[in-house]
Amino acid sequence: MKREDIDGAVIRTLSTFVYFTGTKWLRPALLIQ
Repeated sequence: MKREDIDGAVIRTLSTFVYFTGTKWLRPALLIQ
């Protein structure tokens, strides 16, 4: 993200959320800065 000059990303899909956190939630949301 730094290389592409992106300030943050919102993760809303379950598979990506599980990849980053190792946790399954019914309605995932994760902000990465």
